[in-house]
Amino acid sequence: MRTISIAEILFFDAFGRDADFHDLYPQAAYLDIETGDVIWIFEEDQDAEMAAGIDPGENQKLREKIDSSAETYIEIPGRSHAQHHEIKPLWR
Repeated sequence: MRTISIAEILFFDAFGRDADFHDLYPQAAYLDIETGDVIWIFEEDQDAEMAAGIDPGENQKLREKIDSSAETYIEIPGRSHAQHHEIKPLWR
């Protein structure tokens, strides 16, 4: 088994997000198990432009890359509103 370095703050942002409340435009976060990168995509390409100024074509390419290499990416699920409030902050 190989060890990868993961940016903790990006992972916790993805894992601890209140998907029910904060995701005005549905998003998904993935962990690239080869690089340790956390990758965000919008479920709808047009939402990428509306919410973040990301070219819809770029969002589509990234989504298709993740779909075609599913063994390389693990989805990082957001939390429900209740689960989000159960997460203890690291800085306490």
